[in-house]
Amino acid sequence: MRSNVLDERERQALGKIEHLALSATQALLCVAIVIQLLMGADFRQIAGECVIVILVGIGMIGGYVYYGIWDTDAAPSVRGNIRYAIISGVCLGLLIAGITKHAGRALLAGLIMSLLTFVLLYLLMKGVARRQRQQEEALEMDEE
Repeated sequence: MRSNVLDERERQALGKIEHLALSATQALLCVAIVIQLLMGADFRQIAGECVIVILVGIGMIGGYVYYGIWDTDAAPSVRGNIRYAIISGVCLGLLIAGITKHAGRALLAGLIMSLLTFVLLYLLMKGVARRQRQQEEALEMDEE
């Protein structure tokens, strides 16, 4: 196994670069899926992109919860969760409206997405808070 030749500053810079690259890749895959859907693509044509987005998302979320990290720019809050839930619902509603041209289905899909997103974010927020408490307790025990 090779040793790491980077110093702490270089490792932090590398982490930022990798974070930006992963975020850009995730966003571009989502944009590609949306564009293909709006162009009338069948699910079989976008299945690969969907699987990648889902697996990377699950991996990232799992890692964040495991390490007790919420986000680099925000602390967990119900207000923030509501904001992101509304944004996800509006985006899905617009996508469904663009595909089906049916306002009722789009509204229903948007509402369901908002609710599911809020519940998921709330549960993740509680999981991150629990993990942070566990880490603090472990640190206190190590100091004793």
